[in-house]
Amino acid sequence: HRLNRVYTCSSNKVAGE
Repeated sequence: HRLNRVYTCSSNKVAGE
């Protein structure tokens, strides 16, 4: 989870790029 700081764990998987 890189952007788990900005996105939630759920969204992070999508925007984890």
